[in-house]
Amino acid sequence: MKAGGEASPSIGSPSSRRGTRRGASASPAKGDIAVGYDADLALLDPTRRFVLREAESPSSRYSPFEGQELTGQVEATFLRGHLIYERGAIIGPPRGRYVRRPGTGS
Repeated sequence: MKAGGEASPSIGSPSSRRGTRRGASASPAKGDIAVGYDADLALLDPTRRFVLREAESPSSRYSPFEGQELTGQVEATFLRGHLIYERGAIIGPPRGRYVRRPGTGS
């Protein structure tokens, strides 16, 4: 927390990020914030409250949390260092690419 009660950005510990990457069999360029890594980041406001509405989430057809007030919301997302989502809006063209998982054939 910053002085005055304002939340400051935070990230998971390096060991938890690397562990998640290893568990998902992801590329070695994932799981850390460093030169040469993918720079895929999500910035979360852990104090922001919002009411989940299906109509505001076109990728979801059903949620058991519909209409409930939740705490913690993604404010921005960066994909390979490019801002692609900010405060509820997708920014720019699609930039994703399929990453084949080793040993799964998919």
